[in-house]
Amino acid sequence: MTHQPLDFDPYAEVMDAFKEKFIYDGIIKEELDFNRFDEYLQILDGHADRYNFKYLNKEGTIPEDAIIQRGQGSAAPAESDVESDGSS
Repeated sequence: MTHQPLDFDPYAEVMDAFKEKFIYDGIIKEELDFNRFDEYLQILDGHADRYNFKYLNKEGTIPEDAIIQRGQGSAAPAESDVESDGSS
């Protein structure tokens, strides 16, 4: 069975207005009111010693050791990657 392709071009203007009003404006308002993205980045920084966030770097690259293969889960950080607090 062959279907005609959907053509959204005639609705592009209406779709763009919808995205601006109900999606983008909402995201911007949420960030300005509650600083959600900043909060998220602070949470990441607070857990950087426990998790492998090496893919968040200024080079914009994903290092090999940050890639998790399907079915393997994430590995615990190597002991050398975690500073000890001396309690163990």
